[in-house]
Amino acid sequence: MRSVAGLKRVLVFALAAAGVLMCGCGGGGGGGGLPDPTIRFFNGISDSNLINFFLDDDVEGPQIAYLGSTPGFAREEAEVRDLRIQEDGSSVDLWSEVVTLSKDKHYFVAAFGLINFGTETLKRARFVGIEVDRNAPNGTRAKLIIFHGYNREAGLDTPNIDFQTPGDNPQFKVTDIAYTLAKPLEVDAGNLTFEARRTGTETVLVSRNITLGGGKIYAVFVLGVEGQGGAAAPRIEFLELEPR
Repeated sequence: MRSVAGLKRVLVFALAAAGVLMCGCGGGGGGGGLPDPTIRFFNGISDSNLINFFLDDDVEGPQIAYLGSTPGFAREEAEVRDLRIQEDGSSVDLWSEVVTLSKDKHYFVAAFGLINFGTETLKRARFVGIEVDRNAPNGTRAKLIIFHGYNREAGLDTPNIDFQTPGDNPQFKVTDIAYTLAKPLEVDAGNLTFEARRTGTETVLVSRNITLGGGKIYAVFVLGVEGQGGAAAPRIEFLELEPR
């Protein structure tokens, strides 16, 4: 069985102008003598049990808890694959897509949304896949890839977000990140505070202080549900990604 509503979309990872590769349409792997692609998985579904990530019928991301990930980028064959997610112990796909993995590429797949989404189908559990540049920045900078997985409370639409350092004239800022998508941002290494705001407003949804290492790459996740506590509390999480 495929996704809850029987949906199945076609996905390949295509180049975006900002340097992060988002989902689109495309063809086969190819690549001659180039190395095989790598892939890594992350679970950002706050009301999930353990999540299994499948490529075809192979569990490549087994039993990943909320905020957990596979330990690194794993090699896969360059070919068209069926990518899907299930709660551990279930045979029902929460979401599935057909993906093309290409030679000499690096993919990061993050699951977002809610299993118990009620009638708000836009908040349903799903995943987004991007191609990441695993070349480290110079030693005074840190490279961020910001994912939007935050939800407003039941009955309210989830807005796009801006991710920035504090204030109305922030030192670092990326704007208008759509729900479940990602955008890159390069910043100075060191101790910084970041805010996720409703796009174009002064409304801060959640903030986080962190010390970033020079020459490092981080996946950054804006997660949680407005007004919730515990596992579903709004948060910004950082996950360091190993360079190539």
